[in-house]
Amino acid sequence: VKEQCATMSRQESELLERLNDYMDEADRSTIAEMTDEDAKLSLFVSIQKGCGKQLLQTITQEFKEKGFKRAFLWTDTSCDHDYYPTHGFSLASEYRDRHYSTPDADYMTYIYWKPIE
Repeated sequence: VKEQCATMSRQESELLERLNDYMDEADRSTIAEMTDEDAKLSLFVSIQKGCGKQLLQTITQEFKEKGFKRAFLWTDTSCDHDYYPTHGFSLASEYRDRHYSTPDADYMTYIYWKPIE
């Protein structure tokens, strides 16, 4: 990230560093919920209707074949986080993010898990 920031304006650099810190914190928080038998999904993004469900089914099958017991992921206020409880995920934890929350609005990060069956 430091190499990328060197080619950016100060504002761009600060935004990238804040995003990187946010993602690192969310990853650490997710990993803290996991065991060695769990797998973590990272940056599970889709705007194509139905594509996310298909990706999730495919990766869940791969996780099952590799012997993982649960799948974990994190998401946040800016995403369609209501998708996960309706697709078999349970909320493991949630927290107010310090990087993007403001005095007027909480920016929440949600950690979900799902059994791999």
